[in-house]
Amino acid sequence: MSDYLAMLGEFGLTESAMRAFASLSDEPGEFPSRPKVYVRASPIDGRGIFALCGFVAGELITPVRVGGKMTPAGRYTNHAKDANAEYRMYSRGNLYMIALRDIDACEEITNDYRVNALVEYASATGVPLAQVTTETVRSVMQCAQRRIS
Repeated sequence: MSDYLAMLGEFGLTESAMRAFASLSDEPGEFPSRPKVYVRASPIDGRGIFALCGFVAGELITPVRVGGKMTPAGRYTNHAKDANAEYRMYSRGNLYMIALRDIDACEEITNDYRVNALVEYASATGVPLAQVTTETVRSVMQCAQRRIS
């Protein structure tokens, strides 16, 4: 079983529900001026985010959500168990993607949806990230899944 399907199972979600959640979000806004990433077809799934230049571990890659508006990075970053980036929350709930390890130019930028779910929940609710649990996010996602089914 792929790690993506394992992650869905951990949150009690179906693949169709996850796709439905993605389709509920607004169309992504634009990248900021002079982006360091671009969107193209991904060998993982659909479209993905790729590095225009190399990044070093800890470097800010791109905004994910700013002022409540999602960027293409928030919409098109694919899941990987051994992700090379993660979401981090900054002031006023803004989310940014940060390199977890060195990333080469042209490499697909991935993140672990398990971690992102916790960060996104904290960003949306204002609950401190240290207090957000997988169980909390799981129950919210399962409730939402029932509502869209």
